[in-house]
Amino acid sequence: MKGLNEVKALVEESIYTYNEMRPHLSLDMNSPNEMHEKSQQLALLAY
Repeated sequence: MKGLNEVKALVEESIYTYNEMRPHLSLDMNSPNEMHEKSQQLALLAY
């Protein structure tokens, strides 16, 4: 059985992978963070 700290580390790693590394088909094969960065850049250009 895994300890609480090990489970927390695995959850954090999974969240990081999902948001930072894993390409999403619905986001045109970008990660959520890549899309967020692009939207921030577009917002800055709009000002």
